[in-house]
Amino acid sequence: MDELSEASKGNENAIKDMDSQAQAGIQTVQAKANEAGRKAIVATQKGEDAQQMAQKNETKIVKLEKNFNQKLSNLDSYKSIDTSSINFKLNSVN
Repeated sequence: MDELSEASKGNENAIKDMDSQAQAGIQTVQAKANEAGRKAIVATQKGEDAQQMAQKNETKIVKLEKNFNQKLSNLDSYKSIDTSSINFKLNSVN
C-alpha cells in the first residue's frame, strides 16, 4: 500500500502542478484578451473621431466650393456704373 500511496501522491502533485500551470496560462490569456479589448475600444473611438473630423471637413469644403463658385460667377456679371471722357492735347508733352 505504501507504493500505491506514493504513486497516488505523485499523481496528485503532478495534477496540482498541471492545474497551476493551466490556471497561470488562463490568467495570462485573459489579461492579454482584456488588453486587446481595451485597445479595440481606443481604436474604435479614434476611428469615430476621424469620421467626425472628415465629415466636418467635407462640410467646410462644400461651403468653400459654393462660395468660390459664387465669386467666380460674379466676375462675369459686372455692370458699368458711369462713363467719362478724358481729352488730351494732341502732340503735347505737358
